This record gives sequence, C-alpha cells and structure tokens, in this order.
Amino acid sequence: MSQIYVPAMTRAYHKRQLDGFAWTYFERLHPTFFDISKEADTAADEYYNDTLNMSASDDFDDAASVAEEAIEKGLTLYETLSLGEYTLTAAWHATLYEFFEQQLRLFLYKELTNDYILDFRTFCTSMKDIKQCLEAHDFDVQTISTWSCIDELRLLCNVIKHSDGTSASDLRKRNPLLFKNMNGIDYLKLYQTTLLEISLDINETTLRNYVGALHAFWDEIPERNYSKDSRTVGA
Repeated sequence: MSQIYVPAMTRAYHKRQLDGFAWTYFERLHPTFFDISKEADTAADEYYNDTLNMSASDDFDDAASVAEEAIEKGLTLYETLSLGEYTLTAAWHATLYEFFEQQLRLFLYKELTNDYILDFRTFCTSMKDIKQCLEAHDFDVQTISTWSCIDELRLLCNVIKHSDGTSASDLRKRNPLLFKNMNGIDYLKLYQTTLLEISLDINETTLRNYVGALHAFWDEIPERNYSKDSRTVGA
C-alpha cells in the first residue's frame, strides 16, 4: 500500500517549473528573432554599400550586379534566421513534453520511495509506466480535462524528433492543422523532415496552449491518491 500526496505547495512548485521553462523561450530566446526581415534588409544594404565603397577607387560601376548579390545575401540571411526561429520553437515544444515527463517521473519516485525501495534507473521509464503507476493509485490520467492535448504533445514530440512515421500519422488524425497544409500541401510529406525545413505549423500560440494543458494536470490531479494493493508501482 502506498500514497501519492499532492498538496497545494507541490502543485504550485511544478507549475512554477513549467512557467520558468516557458519564460526562457518567450522572454530570452525567441525575442532574438524579432523583426528578422529588417535584419536581413539591413545586411543586404550594408553589403551593397560596403562593396560599392571598396570598389569606388577602381572606377567600379557595375552597381546592378552588386545589388543582385546584396539581395541574395539578404535572402540567405532571412532564410537562415527563419529556419533558426522555427527549429528553436520545435525544440522547445519537444523538450516541453520531455520536461513534463521527467517532472512527473521524479515526483512519483520521491513519493513512492516513502513506501518502497526503488531503483530510479528502472522506475517509470515511459509515459505508459507512469500512467500505470497512477492507475495503481486509483487515478486515471485520462480524466484530466486537457489530457488529450498532453497526449497530442507527446505525439508532436515524437514527430519533431523522428520526422514522418507512425506518430505523424496519428497526429495528423488528431490535429491536422499542425501540419502546414495550406493550399492542400502537407509540408512534412513534401520535405520528409521536421527540422531541416519549416514543415510544422507550430508557434508561440501552440506552445502556450501546451503549457496551459500541463498546468491543468497539476491543478486537477487529486490531493491524495492511494494504491489498493501491492501491485507494481513502476519499478
């Protein structure tokens, strides 16, 4: 017999952890990509002016070719920054799920070592194990109002890490809007990558929604969860 105890201070602590993770993205990392169009235009202008200035003494007058090169420089920078912004956002979505899974796993381990001797290396090493552990304590995670959203994040994490495959097929059924299929185009199928090209429709809004879903877990899990017998608890 064992108990999983979730007092108000524990809920608040785990929600603060989630908020800190999100804050790092929203306030420190993502702002570095603010107005990348202007940054690319500035780089193009600087290249154009610097090249003409260096060539002035040689009676260089092919300004048109320099302008073409400058446009190419600006476009390349814009594409680089756009992909960088996208991959940062993708990484933060994927890591958000891993963050939550590790958060929940460590919490359960600390609770259950009050009653059992457990080896953390083999304790609840997957979300399936975590769900079974909670179910053994009479709590079904699927009763959480946002559990379907949390499970969607799990699938998205797998898709970001592994590209097209079973998880992508499942996620398309769950939320086809996550795939950039405007004009009927599924960009993951087109590019066959989730990191080398911008192929998923994820952004600040989707990240905030997933953080909110994880908040709901800590809001809704019962304060006291008791095991009914001595079944395995995730070891």
